[in-house]
Amino acid sequence: VLDNGIAFYSSPKNKLIVFNEKSDSGHKHFDNGSFVLYRNLKPILVDSGRYTYHDICWRKYFKSPQVHNMAIVDGATTIDPFAVELTKFEKDGISVIVSRYKDALSGLNMLRCYGIIYDNSFLIADIVIGKGKHLLETFYTPSDDYNFVLNSSNDVYLYSNFGHETYSFLNHCALTPS
Repeated sequence: VLDNGIAFYSSPKNKLIVFNEKSDSGHKHFDNGSFVLYRNLKPILVDSGRYTYHDICWRKYFKSPQVHNMAIVDGATTIDPFAVELTKFEKDGISVIVSRYKDALSGLNMLRCYGIIYDNSFLIADIVIGKGKHLLETFYTPSDDYNFVLNSSNDVYLYSNFGHETYSFLNHCALTPS
């Protein structure tokens, strides 16, 4: 974990980069708690990028949490840029990165745990800490080489356009090669 709020997991097979920086810079966009994932040096889940600095209708969308592989609580998440934390630990073939941040509007604390198990499975767990019931939505942006597929049982799969890889979402919070 670096002081600038970026954590890395890297192996010859997988790369995971997690963002959670303390900054309220005017150049910052809504990517605290976000990540990008590579497998076999190919991007799987990506940061969509900004596309434009001009004030057009798409600018707000491309800066939003919906295109940064993030979780959103109760329809909107506004992260307090100074209430963030990033932790990483590894033991016995399991690597875990925990991203903690606080929603500036609701005061809720959010935890996103990333687990890499024996460099073969990737797990995401989103946890909301606060009183009452809340709606938790997760958003992922696949690279151009992948598409989401919903089968008849409402299982979500991330399918490679090359046909070599399929990833299944278990309980809508885990990503494992199948």
